[in-house]
Amino acid sequence: MHGIIMIFFFLVPSVPATIGNFVLPIMVGAKDLAFPKINLLSWYLYVAGGLFTLTAMVTGGVDTGWTFTAPLSTHYLNTTW
Repeated sequence: MHGIIMIFFFLVPSVPATIGNFVLPIMVGAKDLAFPKINLLSWYLYVAGGLFTLTAMVTGGVDTGWTFTAPLSTHYLNTTW
């Protein structure tokens, strides 16, 4: 859980947000972003997606992963000999 939170909620959004929101307007000499309302919408979507993901993780998540592939999820492989 810690790895998912740190990678998908901090590391992945921090690089594009830093470059796109702070560095790029300074590089082109702009006073503000071209579309600040779309930037605000992206923040709201990020927060909504984060809340959805955390809710799914806390309530048990979904039954996926490398053990959910077809050969490993059949009833035959899960039985004891």
